[in-house]
Amino acid sequence: MLTVFCSICLCVSFLIAVLAFANFIVSLYKKIGKKDKVKLAKRTGISSFHLLVLGVFVAALVVYLPVYATILQADSTWAIVVRTPLLSAQNVLQLFTINASFDNVIETINTANGLSKALVDIYTVYVAIYFVVAPMLTAAFLLSFVKGLYENWRYFKNTRIHKIYVFSELNTNSLALAKDIVTNYVNIDEDAQKGAGNGTKTRLKRVIVFAGVTQKLEEEKGDLVNAAKELGAICLQKDITEVYLKSPKKQIYRKLYLISRDENENTSQALQLIAQCKKHYNFDTTHIFILANSDESGILIDSVMPRSSDGRDEFNIKVRRVNEKRNLIWSALRQSSSDLQLTLPDSEKDVEVDEKTPLIFSRAKAEGQTKYIDVLIVGLGQYGTELLKTVCWYCQMPGYRLRVHVFDKLAKCEDKVRSIAPELVQYNNVSEELVAQGEAYYNIDFCNKAIDVKEASFADKIAEIPNVTIAFVTLGDDKTNIDTSIQLRRIFGKTYADKGFKVPPILTVVYDTKKTENLEHGKLLKSDIRDGDYNIRFIGDVNTSYSLRNIEQLELERVGLACHMHWAEAIQGAVVFNEQQDMAKLHDDWRQMEKQYNTYEYNRRSSMAQAMHLMARTLLCKNCSLDELIRNEHNRWNAFMRSDGYTVSPEVDGERLPRDTIAKIHPCLVPFDKLKDDEKEKDSAGDYMNLVADYEQKSRIFANGFEKSDNK
Repeated sequence: MLTVFCSICLCVSFLIAVLAFANFIVSLYKKIGKKDKVKLAKRTGISSFHLLVLGVFVAALVVYLPVYATILQADSTWAIVVRTPLLSAQNVLQLFTINASFDNVIETINTANGLSKALVDIYTVYVAIYFVVAPMLTAAFLLSFVKGLYENWRYFKNTRIHKIYVFSELNTNSLALAKDIVTNYVNIDEDAQKGAGNGTKTRLKRVIVFAGVTQKLEEEKGDLVNAAKELGAICLQKDITEVYLKSPKKQIYRKLYLISRDENENTSQALQLIAQCKKHYNFDTTHIFILANSDESGILIDSVMPRSSDGRDEFNIKVRRVNEKRNLIWSALRQSSSDLQLTLPDSEKDVEVDEKTPLIFSRAKAEGQTKYIDVLIVGLGQYGTELLKTVCWYCQMPGYRLRVHVFDKLAKCEDKVRSIAPELVQYNNVSEELVAQGEAYYNIDFCNKAIDVKEASFADKIAEIPNVTIAFVTLGDDKTNIDTSIQLRRIFGKTYADKGFKVPPILTVVYDTKKTENLEHGKLLKSDIRDGDYNIRFIGDVNTSYSLRNIEQLELERVGLACHMHWAEAIQGAVVFNEQQDMAKLHDDWRQMEKQYNTYEYNRRSSMAQAMHLMARTLLCKNCSLDELIRNEHNRWNAFMRSDGYTVSPEVDGERLPRDTIAKIHPCLVPFDKLKDDEKEKDSAGDYMNLVADYEQKSRIFANGFEKSDNK
């Protein structure tokens, strides 16, 4: 009987041990694609190493059962059943703490009746292995625990921190953003510098923290962890919602990036952080960036943003939902030929432009009094769709006409756009009569048939376009995009042969940074020196998409806030400083207008789009009349709102319904001539630099007049 029991325990113990070690070894080579397991590791802290320790513990416990069954064989059956596993567990615990006795096990097994010598030898060797392995696992576990304590100590010992950058997850994207912060941005607190007023730069201490770096994730992302530590970053096992952000009494910059690839997780963490920061870190130096683009995330985050009925809730935290693809498209369209290191031949300079003029305008072709912009988009995925929506409002300029040529593998790509922006398609290629009334104009040519870029029909279609200003390749994977851009270059080379092979620039989305660096090195892509530059440039790589400039859009935020304040003053009345004004009330109203920008995403996104357009318009339209600029701004706004999915509000009793951000309706989505006079005045934004100067001047007046009294 004892022989059978001992044999069964040996087999079961061996099987458990093999499974535990196999799971651990497989996890070392397994790619991180299993979201459920990654989430389990992050939320519970259970790693493959923990499972290994647990497996060895259970296997050792099972193999000890015959020893104590032999020792207790004289006791009652009930005593054997209860005490045997308990005493075995106690001995296994001693085994892990190097306090177990191997001699007692050997003596018990050797003196047991009925066990063959072969079985005793196998059992003895097998148990001896656990006496070696168990202490080693204990040492490894303690080292991992100490390592976690060390990372926490590194974080808490920094008492002179002035900037904290906390990332919710360590992944390729967050590491790229952290590298950009360390490499490209000098550690200067601009507000402190302005406050000093002596023109000197104050060097401040910065710390970068990656949260949620558990033992499981360290095993799977060892290369990322090493790269993070080379940056001097601190890797904490805690979830970002549990990270201590230093004493609230310290007015330091706290920037939190919810940057997981799981949008639902980002949103969930954002809801918790907003509530926590509202309570403990309600300062304008607390910024939360959430990589989440869905309607669900927008509604959930808006629902927890504190707002009182009079709009005067003291909520100072800056919360930003980040659409990194949209940001990338906006950044790419703002680049000039010099930014992209492209040399425009004299024969292509039909329009006199400033060197800072965005490339999409600098290559416009003049036909009489009108300048035509012909944009080619190959691929209507996420990047392509965002690009199409953006060019429709960005290229609304006095004296310019936009034509867009769209190719996609979908047979009816027009329906795809109509489903997300119905009036953008409805108002495509409107009549000259509507244009005269003040309606936006763009002509989108949807190739409503499935197109294979490798087929001859694609080349034939491209050759039919009279003059391409700029081309974008936004298909699927990197290889397809690169191959297609080369194919386009061949087509352009033949089509524009009579122009000396001066082909239009081709901007191609390539995610892999190494590929981008190799292809961009020296602007290669040259098979023959006579060909010159192929005019292919790459956008969308990890380092560009996840740079501080692209994620935070600081320049557009600054100008966008000035645009919003100009709009708010047009509605509420301009802020004028004189002896009759109640300065305290003016200051309070000013702060609330700023909060409308920071609290309402609709205001912020619309104002940033206006800022982007104004920055280009200032360079292009230096001799336009005020009336022309006002009408143009409404055209731009119409196209922007339609690209965002808005439609005109229905009429009820002769009046259009007010704006509804959920239904996406707006009463002002009509031609300029049909606007009320007070609505027309809101479009009177001029030079964006004047708007910024006006905003900053008024902000300084309020700061100098009220800061001292607030600190008393």
